[in-house]
Amino acid sequence: MNQNACVNVRVAKKVKTDAENVLSKLGLTMSDAVNIYLRQIALKGGIPFDLKLPNRKTVQAMRDVEQKRNLESFSDSESMIRELNS
Repeated sequence: MNQNACVNVRVAKKVKTDAENVLSKLGLTMSDAVNIYLRQIALKGGIPFDLKLPNRKTVQAMRDVEQKRNLESFSDSESMIRELNS
């Protein structure tokens, strides 16, 4: 016999709405997503993704992107790859 348990979670309204919009496009309900997440926790023996603080360089890069400064653009992917490899 399948026994279900209830989980109540409080989240910001916008977070819930944004998540529901994404999940809907994936054909999933919030319950489906929570079940997937909890199963992954059980399977992996912990949170199924890294939880860590970004380093200073990453924080600065994120600020630069938000403020649209110090950005480079490329005309094609090959030139971008060349720059990344240099």
